[in-house]
Amino acid sequence: MADGKPPDAHPVQTRDAGPRGRLQAHHSHKPGLDGGDAASLADIIALSDGGWQVCGVIDIRNHDFWAAALDRIASGGRGGRMDLTDLRFVSVRAVAMLVAASARLPPGRHLHVTNPCPTFLRVFDACWPNGVPGLLVERTRP
Repeated sequence: MADGKPPDAHPVQTRDAGPRGRLQAHHSHKPGLDGGDAASLADIIALSDGGWQVCGVIDIRNHDFWAAALDRIASGGRGGRMDLTDLRFVSVRAVAMLVAASARLPPGRHLHVTNPCPTFLRVFDACWPNGVPGLLVERTRP
């Protein structure tokens, strides 16, 4: 622990794969939720309509990645659509980070979340039962 980090701490890495606008979170030597290697926990893919597709798992192992992605989305000030169809799990903190990102958008702009996973809906409904200005949640799932 010479560098001040616990011996099991591994940094989350983000990378931008260029023109496709794909961000991936990688985490070294940490088991996934299924006990396997969490080599690729989550992807956030820019869609041609200006929206984003979120895939995988957003949890404590990649909150830094999620925060950076949300900052990137919110800093544009446009808002947009986030398709969560392929998101398998999201932590309470990750949902709170999404709510905070939507609050940073200018008046009249919003994030539109489509196809949220059941975990997202349970957390959102428990913590923000009256909804959140700047965040539209579409409650359908294919």
